Amino acid sequence: MVERIRIEYVRIDQAALWDRNPKQHDIGALVQSIERYGFRDAPIYDSTLEAIVAGNGRLTALRMMMQQGHEPPRGIALDETGMWCAPVQFGIDAASRMQAEAFAIDHNNLVVTGGDTELWDILALYDRQALADIAASIEDGFVTLDSASVELIVGNNDDDQDPDETIAWSFQVHFKTTRGEQKELVGLVGPYFMPRSRRKLMPEFFAAMLKSYAREGTPMVVVDG
Repeated sequence: MVERIRIEYVRIDQAALWDRNPKQHDIGALVQSIERYGFRDAPIYDSTLEAIVAGNGRLTALRMMMQQGHEPPRGIALDETGMWCAPVQFGIDAASRMQAEAFAIDHNNLVVTGGDTELWDILALYDRQALADIAASIEDGFVTLDSASVELIVGNNDDDQDPDETIAWSFQVHFKTTRGEQKELVGLVGPYFMPRSRRKLMPEFFAAMLKSYAREGTPMVVVDG
């Protein structure tokens, strides 16, 4: 039997949002996009998760628009009470709640992966602790995050150390300028503070920060403190 996707219109106040969703949203930009282009990307409901697995931000934007008195955008219907109704995808559900949550993370990440996207670019999309909690519970891994990335996200707490202890990091950068001259910039970046349990994220953080300073020249050596 072929599993088919179907679209049904659902009252936006009755659409169950995912309560563990770690994704951060630019609701203002979503509102502007919906106003300009219409509501053209139907959220996905997963009956195993018993919630919207993809599209929580879009539904949140719709609720805000209705509360603020906006006109219903293209693609949105009204029921007999005047409540906005949005198209929602049904029909293909995850085998388990764990798989549904893994799909939710991969679905978000696949929108931005490609080119020179790095882990730090993906992490910027999320509430870091909420993502770490989910990543720690996924046994079969992700499509968009390898095991090393998951380890960086979750962290590695030592039994004999307080994982919430705040530690400081700073680093030195050696640059070669576009003219071929070498110069050393000491203390350019740092110190930065984070819980010890997240210390493995620092190499990725350093790499991301180097990009922002690339106009100073070509980074040659990074030494963390």
